[in-house]
Amino acid sequence: LNRVSSDVKEIVADILNDKSSDFIERLERLTDSDFVKYYLQLMKFAVPTLKAVDSPSNEKQFPPDKLTIEILSK
Repeated sequence: LNRVSSDVKEIVADILNDKSSDFIERLERLTDSDFVKYYLQLMKFAVPTLKAVDSPSNEKQFPPDKLTIEILSK
């Protein structure tokens, strides 16, 4: 699966590099909302998508009942 993903990324990168001026010209003709929409879709190929992670909450700890600040001197 990782090999397929990297192959797809490489193919998309090659297409963008070979046709970059045509691609940029077409992007510039889009409306602002369409430009942002397609730009974000392309970012998925370059930037890994983060998954949401559930972390157990510790209700006794947050928010703290008491906060202590200790000032350390040199």
